[in-house]
Amino acid sequence: MTHRHGTLLDVTATRPLEQESLQSQRLAAIGEMAAMMAHEIRNPLAGMALALRALRPIVGDHAEGKECLDDLDRCVKRIDETVSRALDFARARPPSPRPCSLAQVVAAATQFTLPSLRRQRVELVADVPDGLPPLLADPAQLEQVFVQLILNACKAMPQGGTLTVRARGAERGLVAEVADTGVGIAKERLDHIFTPFYSSFGEGSGLGLSLCQRIIAAHQGTLHVESTQGKGTLFRIELPLEPAHATRAAR
Repeated sequence: MTHRHGTLLDVTATRPLEQESLQSQRLAAIGEMAAMMAHEIRNPLAGMALALRALRPIVGDHAEGKECLDDLDRCVKRIDETVSRALDFARARPPSPRPCSLAQVVAAATQFTLPSLRRQRVELVADVPDGLPPLLADPAQLEQVFVQLILNACKAMPQGGTLTVRARGAERGLVAEVADTGVGIAKERLDHIFTPFYSSFGEGSGLGLSLCQRIIAAHQGTLHVESTQGKGTLFRIELPLEPAHATRAAR
């Protein structure tokens, strides 16, 4: 009789860790590349901006010429904004945690995005109670996350709609949701929206959501997305009240 012995190893739990490690390596490589490209792009970009400024007196009141220069100026500014986004991504600093109110963070983000909300005819419904427990977090970075999610929601509702921002307490932290009634995201795109330089709208740098995910991860939280085409998209942020790495000195 032949006896065979073997060992079964369950690698299910290691796969998310491997994916997370691979994502970190990709982000590091992209960050280095972005920093290098930003330096190479900004020098000629500055020359282009000066040339456009010098051309305006020559063009004078020529309507078509002025329109061409305006288009070029917008393109230069868009490139510069993309470079700035890439640098922000490459230089992502660690959070500077201090006690802060999620309600105040959301209020600051909605105030900043108010022009976009009005321009897109988006109704804002906010349900973030003042009485939620304080977070030990970087309020500026969290505000950046909410600003990005709100602006994305506005783009997803070109004909107007409703944007809901709500938050509640959870067992070990807080849960915040940003939900829109926009066009939604196709299933085949959902797996890619947090990939650097990927844009669901076909414009912009494609770094916004990647940076959001990076900020939330640095706070030891999670950022999830659910979406249905034609009905809307929901982003859910889960944050601990106090990240494990936070020092008492931050209090």
